Amino acid sequence: MRIFIKNNGSLVNKTIFCCIFAVAKEKEIYRMFGITPQNREIYPHNFIRSVHLRATYPSTSKCSDNRDRFKDLFSDVMPKADDAKAFKIEFDSKGSKVETSEDAHRIVLHSEDMQREMAFSNEDCMYIVSGDGYKSFDEISKQYQKAIFFAQTCGVHTLTSLVVRKINVVQFRGETPDGVVPIHGPLNELIAKELTIGYDVRRSINPFIKQSMQTIVLVDQGYELTIKYGVEALQRESDSKKLSGIVVIDISMKKNHVPVDSLEFELNKFNGEIYSAFKWMLTDKAIKLLKNNGE
Repeated sequence: MRIFIKNNGSLVNKTIFCCIFAVAKEKEIYRMFGITPQNREIYPHNFIRSVHLRATYPSTSKCSDNRDRFKDLFSDVMPKADDAKAFKIEFDSKGSKVETSEDAHRIVLHSEDMQREMAFSNEDCMYIVSGDGYKSFDEISKQYQKAIFFAQTCGVHTLTSLVVRKINVVQFRGETPDGVVPIHGPLNELIAKELTIGYDVRRSINPFIKQSMQTIVLVDQGYELTIKYGVEALQRESDSKKLSGIVVIDISMKKNHVPVDSLEFELNKFNGEIYSAFKWMLTDKAIKLLKNNGE
């Protein structure tokens, strides 16, 4: 299968037979979620489809009261703005009822190319950067910190939850002479074999699979890492010899009860752990694709 891309000692004294030996012990590096930390590398290419940041916080009407100031804060990068009301869903014995709250305005900002969107309300702040709008996580982080620090001036001092999510997508197309095109090939090209299901495990159903996604949820010291990966949007041509689709690597990290003053630290930590998980998942060929011209 060929992949085509369309567009990370202390010294211990020990006495044995009256002789003293100095044993140097290397300090063990802590592996969060059991994943070895990876040194950051800057690649000329990436698989990023979109990056999502979202924080929730205790409701305060001061956010909507100051939405015009918030809009002016980002007018240089997201000049388009829509003012809307947030929806509140209530469930009762007869079903669900959707209501709007008069004091729950939500302002939604957009860049000219619509590849950046930030939504700000009395209860949450979400920032999504897609496609070519993604330059670096550091740039996104600074913009998002500016938004949350604005919320801090409105009385928000602790985030009830913080989530960073990165969705990576690789498009592929392939062909086999016998007309049987399993999804096993594209996955094995990009995802480490320890994370893929062997071809023989589901040999009989492989030609009929439309979508196959796996999910791993890891929890460590109050942090939650969710890894979703697999193949989606499989399309077979009429002769059944050609197959196209996308390999998805969707990684998110979450923590509850984050002080606003520690936001920068947490965002850097999230990004580092997501990068390490991403690098841990990839094959050598996938790394090569990132480093080279995409073929």
